[in-house]
Amino acid sequence: MILVNSSITELNLTNNYVGDLGVKHLTALLSRATCNISKLGLANNSLSAACCTDLATLVSSSQALKELSLSKNDFAASGFTIQFSELSQPTCQLEELELFCCGITAQCCEDLAANLHSNHVLKKLVLRNNKLEDRGVEQLCSAFQQPISALRTLQLEGCMLTSKCCAALATVLEKSRSLQHLGLDWNDIGDEGVRQLCQGLQTPGCVLQTLEMESCELTAGCCGELAQTLSSSHSLTCLVLSDNELGDQGVKLLSAGLKHPNCVLQTLVLQENNLTAACCKDLEQALDSSSHLTTLDLSRNLLTDKSVSYLQGLAQSCVSLCTVELRLNKLSRHGKSKLNYPQSWKVSFNI
Repeated sequence: MILVNSSITELNLTNNYVGDLGVKHLTALLSRATCNISKLGLANNSLSAACCTDLATLVSSSQALKELSLSKNDFAASGFTIQFSELSQPTCQLEELELFCCGITAQCCEDLAANLHSNHVLKKLVLRNNKLEDRGVEQLCSAFQQPISALRTLQLEGCMLTSKCCAALATVLEKSRSLQHLGLDWNDIGDEGVRQLCQGLQTPGCVLQTLEMESCELTAGCCGELAQTLSSSHSLTCLVLSDNELGDQGVKLLSAGLKHPNCVLQTLVLQENNLTAACCKDLEQALDSSSHLTTLDLSRNLLTDKSVSYLQGLAQSCVSLCTVELRLNKLSRHGKSKLNYPQSWKVSFNI
């Protein structure tokens, strides 16, 4: 009863054994008008579809609940229909919903999309590590491209996606006036998928700020389109391309976009892309006093001491640059010392 008539606004029960019965008791308390819990964490609590009716009651009746985490609970697909239906109710105030690793499938997405069509409050949806597949994402996109959608963050990492769903995602990027963060890590979208995404990213109305595509089977073949996107986008400030096969040629192509005066990118992450000193030369030439880049991550590559002079030049020419990550490369102790030796530039080399 401490939760009722209380100033407590956050209740984190993650990694416990609340179970379905516990959710029933919680719903009775949290649904009261005097309860102020706005953030509820129930991740990894052995919940099943049996508690979804109670969760639906909670979502629709609580005027305070804004954030709900149900990640790492093995819900049956039949349970989600009830829960998702509450997202379409005008009484639903939920702004963030986390369903990481919950056994959600394309069939669940059909119900979720149908109920999100009329939702204008949900701002963050986390669906990481679920078997959504292309069909599921295509269904969701039909809701996210609606003018009423307020979604700002969509996390689809590890959802068994390919390039087939990227046309639908590109349409969302083109039409949405709210989506700012798209996570696509650990999906096999490939170069063709990126080319389709870029069509949406390059539209004047796109507002996306962060695009994450770590381990997405990308090569230099998609970097021309990415460079064009960097030169035309007025919103993209963070691009994550770690654990791909871009190589030096890919970075050379990206550099054409980085040096464009319209580029507003602030963070570029290129970990594990088989990069050598050659890419550092291209980056030095591309980034100058007009650049907005503050963070460059080149960790886990093949940079040797041949990179040092280019990195020093980069630190001098790119006045916006604050941090260069160089961990787990092939720099010698001497090379590292030359970068760490106190200089006139403000750049911090993390080696």
